Amino acid sequence: MTDNGLLSFQLRILSGMRGNDRIVQQALRALGADESDMERSRQETPDVFLPAGRYENVVALLGRPRRKETLRAADGRPLTRLRYELPLWPGLEFFLVGRPGLPFSHDAGFARRPGVPAIPPKHPDDLRPWAHLRDEVFEAFGPPSQEGDRWPPYEEYKFQVRTPDGRTREFWATFSWHLLQRVEWA
Repeated sequence: MTDNGLLSFQLRILSGMRGNDRIVQQALRALGADESDMERSRQETPDVFLPAGRYENVVALLGRPRRKETLRAADGRPLTRLRYELPLWPGLEFFLVGRPGLPFSHDAGFARRPGVPAIPPKHPDDLRPWAHLRDEVFEAFGPPSQEGDRWPPYEEYKFQVRTPDGRTREFWATFSWHLLQRVEWA
């Protein structure tokens, strides 16, 4: 993986994060970059995330993965899951599943690295952007009561929780690439 490709990919992902400008600004500082670098990366890598973007475009940008697995698609043809470590998200890895010629958005997002335990949230106030994955929120709060906007890689879900006094409260959780971005009480 080239350092330049890794930086470009992280900046490109940051350009699409929704709902938490403060955390994106902190990430840019950690990378030694600014919004103009993020915008330049977005313009230089348009073929990565567009529907016409291909699996091989991401592989060309990121290079050799940390881990690689072969899977079978529903049609019986092989798919490859590649896993990359991105320094901005320690404890997580970015995965993509596909094969040359398939759109990048076939299946991609963040997952916990093996051996890195999740800290299960007990209450919506425990949820922190970039600290929880979609499946972890589902496990903690059950299936969502409503789906909001869904346009890959973004997803919104409404959850219901019981307060100590027995009332029901609802909150929305917004994810990007399976990673929590924002929580808002409904």
